[in-house]
Amino acid sequence: MRRLLYIASTVAFTTVLALFSLLHYANTPAGPVTGRGKLVVIPKAATLADIEKILVEQGVLADDLRFALTARLFGMSRSLKAGEYLMQAGSAPIQVLNLLAAGRTYHHRITITEGATMEGIAAILEGAGWINGDRFLQLARDPDLLESLAVPADSLEGYLFPDTYSFGKGEQDELGILTMMVSRLRRVVKELEQETGEKIGDQRLHRMLTLASIVEKETSVDEEMPLIAGVFFNRLEKKMRLQADPTVIYGLDEFNGRLHRRDLAVDSPYNTYRISGLPPGPIASPGKNAIRSVLAPLAHDYFYFVASGDGITHRFSCNLEEHNRAVTMLRTKKRQKKQSDS
Repeated sequence: MRRLLYIASTVAFTTVLALFSLLHYANTPAGPVTGRGKLVVIPKAATLADIEKILVEQGVLADDLRFALTARLFGMSRSLKAGEYLMQAGSAPIQVLNLLAAGRTYHHRITITEGATMEGIAAILEGAGWINGDRFLQLARDPDLLESLAVPADSLEGYLFPDTYSFGKGEQDELGILTMMVSRLRRVVKELEQETGEKIGDQRLHRMLTLASIVEKETSVDEEMPLIAGVFFNRLEKKMRLQADPTVIYGLDEFNGRLHRRDLAVDSPYNTYRISGLPPGPIASPGKNAIRSVLAPLAHDYFYFVASGDGITHRFSCNLEEHNRAVTMLRTKKRQKKQSDS
């Protein structure tokens, strides 16, 4: 009997000692924390042994059999998630396990600027390694996807809202990113509906995005956007052509950075020097301020605008005579600057 008690107490003591050892190991940093951490990728379908090997190779943890035992003790061995994680070398094993079990992956911030075209967005995302550009553009023109997203157009041009997005490796593909950007646009539209009390249906939204994209390409100054939107509304009301250079550029097969007079005669549905009304769709992704300017344009008597010469703002005119004087003034300024620089 005494022998059995001795054996039982020895087993109990050994078990408690082992548990204490595991708990101490789990909560003890593997070494000094150095640097700002490193990004560690845990691939899909990685086993516990695979994960442990990666963590050891990356210097996050020391090579210790107790890591797998700790994961099993805390019931985490089957709940560790794949993805990219920011980890500190020398972390306590339980910190690493909690991070992986919670799936707190690292997200990279990617900014899409206002006025970016669909092709430009594809180039940015492909350059950062997030997508295949051709696949992205193919999907952005896919009729089934457009129908599922309630986009009444032949592409997602203008519907990919410019903003700063957070992407995690392996979490988003081309379809996911396109859907995310269109969803962001829908949220912004709802905010504007609440702000103005107006309901914006899909067809109206398409026209708004088309005009807002032109406003976005015409100026980078937020305060000017309602003014420029007002000019275009005035022209549309009087059945005047918009004569917006950015639409002409969008319709060209090639553009070398300078618009020529011959370009204004190109037969294109986007050439607003030739067509009446709006072009068939947006020419870029407008931001919230540009969309708001079209929803609430500034009422005025201006029908024309031209660059003021500072490279930022514009000079507005009520009639063609005033506009021609402003154009002459701009050309004179450019000529004088060119002479002073030479």
